[in-house]
Amino acid sequence: MCLLATRNEEAALNRLQKVAETTDGFGLADLDLSLRREGDVLGAQQSGRRSQLRMLRLKQDADLIEQARGDAGELVGDDPELLRYPGLERAVTERLDEQQVAFLERG
Repeated sequence: MCLLATRNEEAALNRLQKVAETTDGFGLADLDLSLRREGDVLGAQQSGRRSQLRMLRLKQDADLIEQARGDAGELVGDDPELLRYPGLERAVTERLDEQQVAFLERG
């Protein structure tokens, strides 16, 4: 059972109606993603206000993100320390904090 409550605001009532229309967990996750955005893709934050993605949106750009993930996996697989790409290694090091590195290392 799930109890959902809100103030009588049109947008909130609209969201509740959409949630009430399905019992499909994947459908609910997709709805949540479209309403709140993706959250922190390099950590545990679930709120869309802290997205690491600046120019991409997880839902709309899924194909591009999957291609980039594959390319990055190949690059790191061939050169895990990025020794052949010092500029990229520097950019990654500057961009990620310790918590994000730990999250990525967990796989």
